[in-house]
Amino acid sequence: MAAKIDVKRFRGDTDPLVFTFSKNKVPLDITGNSYTLSVATTPDPLTASYVMQLAGVVTDPLAGVVTFTPTELEADFIGDYYYDIQMVNGLVKKTVVTGKFKMTQDITK
Repeated sequence: MAAKIDVKRFRGDTDPLVFTFSKNKVPLDITGNSYTLSVATTPDPLTASYVMQLAGVVTDPLAGVVTFTPTELEADFIGDYYYDIQMVNGLVKKTVVTGKFKMTQDITK
């Protein structure tokens, strides 16, 4: 079962989204895994029409850390959305995180 984590960000913010994968509070060794974060307007889109899709960078494989860094263009939207993170290791594909993804309008442009 995928973990449920909601994300709240401001429009235009390009700081990395950092996820640490663990089991029973012990970091997982994610060496060899790849990750994709997809944001969509519905929780169950029929087609691959994403608001944003980011490839993760495994920044500390032994500590289970993955970062997703949007560009200014990718982070330039507001509203309430849904996202998931899919892990791939060889032939194994698994959705490991799901949740709501809220982008709020900021003041500074």
